[in-house]
Amino acid sequence: MAIHPGQVKPINEAFTPDSEEIAWAERVLDARDRANEEGRGVFRVDGEMIDAPLIAQAERIKERARVVETK
Repeated sequence: MAIHPGQVKPINEAFTPDSEEIAWAERVLDARDRANEEGRGVFRVDGEMIDAPLIAQAERIKERARVVETK
């Protein structure tokens, strides 16, 4: 919670995903879609095993990026 207008910008900067995070999230969600089409539940992105918690993280990153884009 911000108690002063001067806190809004640093808070937004802290919670706005950077381009690397957005690119990672897009790779994860694209790989998820391909895995779903192939009937696989677990897959790898950038050498990392991706499971439900990381998919949820990727979805949150994309949602935060979308919110920022619409402002």
